[in-house]
Amino acid sequence: MTHKDDKREQHWQLSRREFCRRSAITIAVLAQGWLPGCSTEPKEQKKEPPPLPTCKESTTPEEKTIEAFCEVCMPGLQNDPKKIPGAVEACAVAMFFDPELPAHPYVPLIVSLLNSQSQNAHGDDFTALTYEKQIEVVDFLDQNIQLFGFAIMLVRLAYYSSEQAAYYLGYPGANGGYVSHDHFSFRKPMSEEMTKDGNLP
Repeated sequence: MTHKDDKREQHWQLSRREFCRRSAITIAVLAQGWLPGCSTEPKEQKKEPPPLPTCKESTTPEEKTIEAFCEVCMPGLQNDPKKIPGAVEACAVAMFFDPELPAHPYVPLIVSLLNSQSQNAHGDDFTALTYEKQIEVVDFLDQNIQLFGFAIMLVRLAYYSSEQAAYYLGYPGANGGYVSHDHFSFRKPMSEEMTKDGNLP
């Protein structure tokens, strides 16, 4: 490894080992059918949230575009209704720039598509758009380009395997800042159909 490669590796806080660790945790949690907040055993909420990890500051245009994309996928301190840490604070951006992780080769294409659709729909680059317009751009690309499904999953993996997610999704439940949001189903019936026995399917 050259000095340049070594220096680049030190820039990013989430290494390949950390990616594998987070993936293993997420898979194990899903395999057990458990998520924080879903346990039948009540547990006391931590008094203080865990400290935020130290993430590399986004300085290049590519880094800033990926950071804005991560913020759209999992809102954090900038846009969460209760200012709760999200993907950016969980260092999700770093997972796109680690040369040993699968997203790295696609970063130029992801950035190019974000900017192209932003220019076509709103006449400016992705980072210059309002948050609402950024959401529209990501929604469009997610519906039309398969690569964005993978990119969004990577952002969610980084967040849901973080200490912050475990804390804020723990007992007594998830962040209530989205109770009135149209895209979520707080206290809404999942089904109105009944089986022959009179039960919900």
